[in-house]
Amino acid sequence: MTTSEIKPTVTTADHSAAITALQKQFGKQLSINQTVREQHGHTMTWLANQPPDAVLTVHDKQDVATAVAICNNYQMPVIAFGIGSSLEGQLNAPYGGLCIDMYAMDTILQVNNEDLTVTV
Repeated sequence: MTTSEIKPTVTTADHSAAITALQKQFGKQLSINQTVREQHGHTMTWLANQPPDAVLTVHDKQDVATAVAICNNYQMPVIAFGIGSSLEGQLNAPYGGLCIDMYAMDTILQVNNEDLTVTV
């Protein structure tokens, strides 16, 4: 059997209640647009696109904490999205879920020159 003959057996749960709660909390920060979802569900990987159910643009750690708490309450998977440089499908959402896009977290809290990291 070749890899092209293998069919995924993943089923996606209905996350509509979680999306409703997220929309109520975040308004326009949450997108359910198919194109936006596909952009966040696939990058440079050879795997097929598996978009999340929604994409949330966060501005600070409180947004992240609130979104994760809502998703936990509804058993909705969460995928963190930084710059989108995944090569092996880490951003794919085979079970659906929420993609948390952190590009708008642009307040620099700390620069560490030794290990070349920045905390935002």
